[in-house]
Amino acid sequence: MLCLKVSHIEKSFGDRVVLRIPGFSVFSGDRVGVVGANGSGKTTLLRILSGTLAPDSGTVQLFCPAVCVEQLGEGSVLPADPKLAGLFGAKPQADGLSGGERTRAKLAGAFSRDGALLLADEPSANLDAEGLELLREKLLSTETLLLVSHDRDLLSLVCNRIVEIKDGELVEYSGGYEFYAEAAELERQRRADDYEAYAGQRKHLEAALSGRRHSAEKMRKAPSRMGNSEARLHKREATQRQQKLHGASRAIESRLERLDVVEKPREPDVIRLDFSRTDPPMGKMLLSCKGLNFSYGQRVLFRDAAFELPNRSRTVLSGPNGSGKTTLLSLIAQRHPSMTIAPKARFGVFRQSFEQLDLSATVLENAMSNAAQTETVVRTVLARLLFRREDVYKKVGVLSGGERVKLALAGLIVSSCNTLLLDEPTNFLDLPSVEALQAILASYEGTLLLISHDAAFVRAVTDRRLELRCPRIAEVAGEPSPASPDTRRFVLENRLAELTSRLSLPGAASKGLEAQYAETLEQLRALKETRRD
Repeated sequence: MLCLKVSHIEKSFGDRVVLRIPGFSVFSGDRVGVVGANGSGKTTLLRILSGTLAPDSGTVQLFCPAVCVEQLGEGSVLPADPKLAGLFGAKPQADGLSGGERTRAKLAGAFSRDGALLLADEPSANLDAEGLELLREKLLSTETLLLVSHDRDLLSLVCNRIVEIKDGELVEYSGGYEFYAEAAELERQRRADDYEAYAGQRKHLEAALSGRRHSAEKMRKAPSRMGNSEARLHKREATQRQQKLHGASRAIESRLERLDVVEKPREPDVIRLDFSRTDPPMGKMLLSCKGLNFSYGQRVLFRDAAFELPNRSRTVLSGPNGSGKTTLLSLIAQRHPSMTIAPKARFGVFRQSFEQLDLSATVLENAMSNAAQTETVVRTVLARLLFRREDVYKKVGVLSGGERVKLALAGLIVSSCNTLLLDEPTNFLDLPSVEALQAILASYEGTLLLISHDAAFVRAVTDRRLELRCPRIAEVAGEPSPASPDTRRFVLENRLAELTSRLSLPGAASKGLEAQYAETLEQLRALKETRRD
C-alpha cells in the first residue's frame, strides 16, 4: 500500500537550494533510514513530509495518518497514554526536564498517537540504555517509518531501505545500513581505481612526451668534428627525424588533452598531535575518588561513592537518565574535594551549550584561541572534521548546531588540555563527522571520559565503563543485555534481507557473503524452533 508520495519538491533558503526531489515514495512495510551531512536537509525533508514546513514547489501526498517525532528542543511534548508514559518513564511536567527525560516524554506522546507512518528525527538523542531498548522495540513494532539518525546500530537494526541526501537530491539504496555502507565503500574504491588508472595513463603519456622532446632537442646540433657536407646531411636527416618526433609529440599531446580528467579522491588528513605540548601527567593514576556525597535538595545522587580514572584510560559513563552522569563530569571538572587529582591534569570539558565559542570570530580564530598545537595541526584537525579551505574563515555565528559541536570539539583536541570530559559529543553530528571524531579520539593519547549512547562510537573509542548505580559508582564489563526473542528474530530477518542485497552488488565477495547468508538462515530457523518448543 502506498503511504506517501513526493512529486517535484524544491526548497531553498535564500540563494541555497536545499532540496530538489523529482519523486520519492514510501510503501507499507518500508523502514527508511535517512542519512546525509549536517545541513544537507534531513530535518527539512521530515518537516516538509509532516506538513510543518511548506515546500517552495511540488506536492506531498499522505495516504495514511502520520506521526512525527521532532528533534530535541523542537516542537511540543504531546500528552501520552498513561501506560506508555509509565513504560518510558515520562514525567508529566515539560519544564525542568533533562535532555533524556524530554526525549522520553516526546516519544511517549508520539507512540500514543494513532498513525500508520512514523517520521522520527534523531529519536535516540540523550536516551539511556533502558530508553534505547524501549525505543528499539517500539520502532521494530512500527510497520512503516522514516528515521533520521546518526546511530549506526539503530539504523542497522531497524531499516530495510536507506536514502542519502546529497547535493539536495535523494540517492536510494534498496538494502539496510550495512548495504549502504558497503555500497558507499565500493563506490569509494571505484573512484580510487579510476583515479589510479587515469594517473598511470597520464604519467605514461607525459613520460613519452618528455622523451620525444628530449630526443628532438639532442638532434639540433651537429658534432663539432663533422665536415661541412656531413653536417648538411646530418642537419637534413635530423630535421626529418625532428619532424617525425614533433608529429609523435603532437599526437601524444592530443591524447593528453582528450583524457577525461578524474579528480583524486580525498584521503583523510593524517593528524599528528604533539601531545608533549600538553605537559601530560606521568603517574599511573589520574584521579582517585573516595567518599563522594552529592545531593540536589532531598534527591541524593551520590553517597560515599568511589571510583578511579587511570592515567590515559578511555572510559564511558553509563546509567539511567537522571542518574547524575552530567553532574559527575561537572564535579570532576570542578575538582571536588573528595577527589585526588594528578597536579598536571588539565580538563577540557565539552558541553552542548557552546559558551566557549566566540560567535563573532572565525572558525580558525576560535580553534586557535587556546591551541597548544601548531596552526598546521589545527587546520588538519578542522579539515578532518569537515572544515575545509574557505570554511575556516566563516564566522561562527552562521554555523549550524552540528558545525558548532565539531568546532567546540576541535578546540578541545588541539588545546593544552590532557584530559577530555565529553558530554554526548556525537549528538546532532552527521555520520561522516561521527566517524571522523571517532578516528581522532581513537588515537588520542590523553585520558578520555565521556557520556554517549552511541554504542558503535563507544565501542570504537573506549575500553572501560563506569556505571552510576545511585548512590554508588561501579566499574562494569559493559556488555549489552541480551535482546528479546522478537528483537533477535527481526535482527536475523533484517540480516537476511541485507545479505541478499549485498550479494547483488558487483564486486562483492560472494563466497564469504553466501556463508554468512547460510549461517544467518540457520540461526533464524533455530530461533523459530526454540520458540515453537
